[in-house]
Amino acid sequence: MAVPVYKRILDLFEAEGVNTLFGIPDPNFVHMFAEAEARGWSVVAPHHELSAGFMAEAASRMTGKPGLCIGTLGPGMANIAGAVQCALVENSPVIFLGGQRARVTERRVRRGRIQFVRQEPLIAPSVKYSASIEYADQTDEIIHEAIRRAMSGTPGPAYIEYPSHVILAELDVAEPLPPNRYRLVNQGAGAPEIAEAAKLIREAKSPILLVGHGVHTSRTGAAVKELADLMACPVIQTSGGTSYIPGLQDRTFPYLFSPAANEAVEQSDLCVALGTELGEPMHYGRTQHWAG
Repeated sequence: MAVPVYKRILDLFEAEGVNTLFGIPDPNFVHMFAEAEARGWSVVAPHHELSAGFMAEAASRMTGKPGLCIGTLGPGMANIAGAVQCALVENSPVIFLGGQRARVTERRVRRGRIQFVRQEPLIAPSVKYSASIEYADQTDEIIHEAIRRAMSGTPGPAYIEYPSHVILAELDVAEPLPPNRYRLVNQGAGAPEIAEAAKLIREAKSPILLVGHGVHTSRTGAAVKELADLMACPVIQTSGGTSYIPGLQDRTFPYLFSPAANEAVEQSDLCVALGTELGEPMHYGRTQHWAG
């Protein structure tokens, strides 16, 4: 069945459970915005692209799904740059779509082009994956690769450029693949690593669980509660993991801001860290209360 590229992009994100689009419509994307609205998506168009980027980053945390944000060519993508950096440092899987001039216009020897700058070289250092849909038949592979990179390993943002010459181009495609048909889902540790961790936990006399915001974005709170109950230990929160897991309120303490948390860290002989980079707010797990 032949479908235009802008509809196929929405189809691919719908297969991931995405139904919210953030951004400000422009000629590159007005068709996509109208189609998303017709499908019943939530289409959020704030007054500034930076707000759209931050909203998409927050949505990825709240839903556990890729955030989707659109920036118009030139100043729109410049405005969104701060949100791209935020998604990078916060490990949030946000897909940023950037409009761009048709390549035939870009390559002409002319000056004074409206809203034109080479965007991909500017954005690429701040994302896990960057690509441009130059031909209609690249749509599936580029969208899939962007989502695969954004959601795999340590999550993070991806950037896809969308030149205007492919807006209405059509391609013949089958139904979109479900996520588990083209990327790794429900990632887990191998059996040897799990066995080693279990041995360390059994031998520990004063273990603690350190919980970061990755536990919440991966929706693994129930599994963490089960582990905490088995370990019968304190749960220490990082600054990014300060949402309580139901049923663990009586043993959950914020690191550094709670004397009980700091004492538990100082007296522990094993720390099981989940969903955290052990970054500067945690003193890298080496200094201050960890030093003892």
